[in-house]
Amino acid sequence: MANCVRLFFTTEDFKIEGLSYPGIPFLLDDRLKLVDPANAFLIHVAVHRGGSESPKTWSTYGWHLYDYFSFLEANELNWNENLEVGSPTVVAIYRNWAAKRNVAKTVNQRLGTIIRFYRFAHARGWISTLPWDGEAKVVHGRSGGFLAHVSSGGRHANTPDVTLRDRPSVIELLTRAQIRDLLTFLKPNPTHLLMVKLALATGLRREEILSFPRSYIFNPDTRLDDRVSIKVTLNPTDMEIKGNRPRSIFMTRSLMRELWDYAVVVRSQYQARCQRSGREADPSIFIADKGGSYSPTMLNKVLSRASEKLGFYVHPHMLRHSFATHELHAMRESTGRTDMALLWVKERLGHSSIKTTEVYLHLLAELEHEYLAAYQYDLDQLTQDESFV
Repeated sequence: MANCVRLFFTTEDFKIEGLSYPGIPFLLDDRLKLVDPANAFLIHVAVHRGGSESPKTWSTYGWHLYDYFSFLEANELNWNENLEVGSPTVVAIYRNWAAKRNVAKTVNQRLGTIIRFYRFAHARGWISTLPWDGEAKVVHGRSGGFLAHVSSGGRHANTPDVTLRDRPSVIELLTRAQIRDLLTFLKPNPTHLLMVKLALATGLRREEILSFPRSYIFNPDTRLDDRVSIKVTLNPTDMEIKGNRPRSIFMTRSLMRELWDYAVVVRSQYQARCQRSGREADPSIFIADKGGSYSPTMLNKVLSRASEKLGFYVHPHMLRHSFATHELHAMRESTGRTDMALLWVKERLGHSSIKTTEVYLHLLAELEHEYLAAYQYDLDQLTQDESFV
């Protein structure tokens, strides 16, 4: 399918009521005219919706609508077209086409944006009906369950019937043996080694690892207290955080000491090279050997090379999954309460909904207690015992 629609993004010069909004996506048709309905929705998402402050969210919505409107234009369909009674709607036609080329989860993510767009248009009177039938369902809270105090009651939800039935994706974890092999493989490169270890120990996302500030790192030996864990508050003004929501993570004193030693020795050498070339080093703790920043795909490439050599698959989100599952187990063992453990892990991961965190619950029953116990301690030992060194 030839794409006649084009996707662009606003620059710093784009302003609304005197405020600059760079990074808002907008669509142009094959005649280079603005696709007004879609663009109005994208501006609404970026400027007016309080929960969509991240340019990455804007970009995702833009790409979803780009795919949809490209399909419509290539097939000479209008987004507000009224087809004959009994015929599939334009949204259903798009869904059937997309389902042949993508997994259900991807199609449903795009449909989610398209559904929001149509509801936006309907609320403004641009269309008289929505292009799908609704399936009325009662959505119950967990009254009587272990999260009764978090979500309770019930409500009627009108679910569009155009979405696909999506099977839950399998969450992949690293075993202790795989973690040891991975860290051993990365040992020659201290930057890559500590990136992966920080992800395994805190559950930080890829972008959060790559933008983690040098200013957050200090020598833990200067602290007079004897606390094992160190609280670090993440601020979106300092680093990239999904949703721009501050949150706190905890790391062991041992890991903070490793990061401090890295900053003093390795990073300082990289920074000096950068200064000799007349450039300013990136403020992140992890910088390239010439002082520059890492690209968003760098960690993917590092783990891809490791996968080829080690014989098992590993990607950045597997590090996050491994942390989340082990942390959930540790907190549930410590508190004796699943609800408190879920809320704790939810805050550490920065999830906006507790339901996202709940996906890790079913993994606990599948893994042996011995495998889950003392995860943070084992992680420290994996890079400190004599056999590793």
